[in-house]
Amino acid sequence: MAQRYKAAPVRTFKPAEIPGSENCSKCGSAMMQKHRTGGAAATFVRVLWSCPQCNASEWRTYGVNVDSKRRSRWH
Repeated sequence: MAQRYKAAPVRTFKPAEIPGSENCSKCGSAMMQKHRTGGAAATFVRVLWSCPQCNASEWRTYGVNVDSKRRSRWH
C-alpha cells in the first residue's frame, strides 16, 4: 500500500492593520479615510486619505501584496 504524503499547514496572512487616522504630510493635521480598496479581511489594502483643512489627498498602501495571483493573470 502506498504511503500518504505529509500534509503541510496552509500559509495564511493576517489582515492589514490600518490606523484610524494619518497625519497630513503638508499641514500635519489628522486626515480622514475617503476611499478604501479591499475588504475587512484583505491582506493588501490601499487607502485614500484626505485632509479636511488643506484639501490634500494621497493614497497609502498597507499589508502584504500577494504577487502570485497578480502574475497568473498574464500567463
